[in-house]
Amino acid sequence: MASFRLDLPPGFEIERFGGEEYSTNIAEIETQHLAPDDAMVFCQTLRTCTPELVRDDTPLGVTVTWLDAITLEPREARVQTTFGALLGAGSVQLRKGAAIYTYTQALSAAKDQRP
Repeated sequence: MASFRLDLPPGFEIERFGGEEYSTNIAEIETQHLAPDDAMVFCQTLRTCTPELVRDDTPLGVTVTWLDAITLEPREARVQTTFGALLGAGSVQLRKGAAIYTYTQALSAAKDQRP
């Protein structure tokens, strides 16, 4: 079991989400199971009602919680960063995530159109 929490500055919301599910209430989320060396891509479009307040040093964070595979003890990892650091880190990972998201959306649309 793994859960991910995105800590956004006030005034931000998720406009589009490319993942399993999201909610501000963790009890509403169906548990996702990842095996060692699994990967998960989250592609989100964020929106803010106050874009003039967003600067390179505007902070955001991600917290991941999971159960240790051997001991079943709860574990947690946190990353604090800024919008400037994320956007300035190079666009390779952003393009890769966007490509994966677009591909899965196309597959889903094609599946829905089958007779």
